[in-house]
Amino acid sequence: MILKCDCTLASDIVEEMAQIEPQLLDLVEDSISSLLQLNSGKANEVIEQSGQVRRQINQMVTSNNFSDEHEDALLRMAVTSIERMLDYIKNIGELAINLSQTVPLSEAK
Repeated sequence: MILKCDCTLASDIVEEMAQIEPQLLDLVEDSISSLLQLNSGKANEVIEQSGQVRRQINQMVTSNNFSDEHEDALLRMAVTSIERMLDYIKNIGELAINLSQTVPLSEAK
């Protein structure tokens, strides 16, 4: 089922999401880097930062009371997608930590 919606998000919400974008890109890069380097310290930082971004976007949802149900639904769909990305980032970080503990100390960081 395809929903058709002619609504857009308010400019302040778009601005808030634009501020999160570089953080998400850095987290993706850092999570993959921590995995490739088996760097558990970096992976722990990624997991902590992903939690901070999650709190940021949840605050964005709770602080906005939309009178338009379509705008609210659009924001919630966008936030759900971002949360899914954060879950993947966290999973990669956890994998890096787990793998770093299964390889010889000379290879893990």
